[in-house]
Amino acid sequence: MKAKPKKSNNEQRLLPARSTLSKKNTKMSRKKILKSLLIVFLSLVFIGGVCVFFVLVNIMREAPNLSKNMFNSQDSSKILASNNETLTEVGMEARESITYEQLPQTVIDAFLSIEDSRYFTHNGFDLPRFVKSAFNNLRNGDLGQGGSTLTMQMVDNVRKDNPDYDETSASSWQRIEWKIQEIFLSMQVENTMSKEEILTKYLNKVNFGNTARGIQKGSQYYFGKDVSQLNLSESAFLAGVVNAPNLFNPYKGTQWSEYSKKWVNYYEYAIERRDDTLYQMLNHGYISEEE
Repeated sequence: MKAKPKKSNNEQRLLPARSTLSKKNTKMSRKKILKSLLIVFLSLVFIGGVCVFFVLVNIMREAPNLSKNMFNSQDSSKILASNNETLTEVGMEARESITYEQLPQTVIDAFLSIEDSRYFTHNGFDLPRFVKSAFNNLRNGDLGQGGSTLTMQMVDNVRKDNPDYDETSASSWQRIEWKIQEIFLSMQVENTMSKEEILTKYLNKVNFGNTARGIQKGSQYYFGKDVSQLNLSESAFLAGVVNAPNLFNPYKGTQWSEYSKKWVNYYEYAIERRDDTLYQMLNHGYISEEE
């Protein structure tokens, strides 16, 4: 067998040089690929951001114009006797508007604790609350939680007065569009009205069950007294009942429910909801454990 010729010293010196050059080329190729991928990713993010921006602008452009007067609630008309006593009230709903100064602190604290604990610090849109609700919706697979602030709820109540606003037949995308518009309109409202004014208009409009609309009629319907005379327990009940006035109405007693196919004790539901509100008031520091 012929012996393999030995490599010359020059050839031996060239081998490591070629190997090093190959590694350098490989590293440079990887860097180019990573740089290209990064450019593509950033380009897609930029394009996606621009598209989302224009979609949001278009949705907000289609938002209805809500004037300040639209948030005022229409009171029912009173028929008075010769001695100025009220004989009866006329109207589709029973309502009597009140001022912020008539609200006891317990009513304000109860509604903020159960509906919007950061009300006096946000600008109409509470991002942490909204994100938390969004995650809960994704986990549950529905849009049950809206993360709405009191201002957003007030805007939604005004929009519901529009006969074209049909939430029951709306698609998921339409609901998302409405929610975006709701946020936009709420931030606009916060720039034109004070927090006290917004809260008062909200409480004057909200549904308390039966034909009672507004906190004053809610107070009279359930407790037979003026809103300024409400105590802590009564304030907590009224704050809780607006979530589902038909379910938490204690006057309904115990009735057979065709929906759930069972006997329902509405009084117990009402007490339970009031206690939930009291717990939230304690949780947010509005009341003490003793109270």
